[in-house]
Amino acid sequence: MTRIVVGVDGSPNSRRALRRAVEEAELRGGSVDAIYVYPPAQRSWSDDLIGLAVGAASAIGSVTDDGPAHHPPSREQEAHDQAQSQLEQFVAEALGEAPAQEPRLMAITAGHPAEALIEQSRTADMLVIGTRGRGGFGGMLLGSVAHQCIQRSHCPVLILPPEKT
Repeated sequence: MTRIVVGVDGSPNSRRALRRAVEEAELRGGSVDAIYVYPPAQRSWSDDLIGLAVGAASAIGSVTDDGPAHHPPSREQEAHDQAQSQLEQFVAEALGEAPAQEPRLMAITAGHPAEALIEQSRTADMLVIGTRGRGGFGGMLLGSVAHQCIQRSHCPVLILPPEKT
């Protein structure tokens, strides 16, 4: 079965890349993995204090057999949940309510988008990306992620230019 990985970031180019990845998967009888890389959550000193307090409570036995007390989700978990929600919303907007091919969604933290996509390309049959995402230099033909993926991907890369208006 063909595995197609598509990098998405919410930009119009990644929306087009996602639609094309779905088309390719339908033609090849494969699956689509939509990859969204988000920045790691910023830790604060209060996160560290909460972690120390929970560790100390466990060490002295104040955590009962009923299990540990309810703790709010960590900043990392909140960031992941928010990224997952954004990814689901983006896919629904890009493909509509009932897409012919339902992509598997992956929100990946920590690291650069190009690194995550290159790593995913190790087990992919094709990588699909737009020429440019949300990066800063609009005049460049290729963004930095596309450029790195072309050079270092472990599978063929399909790069889609912006739609002509």
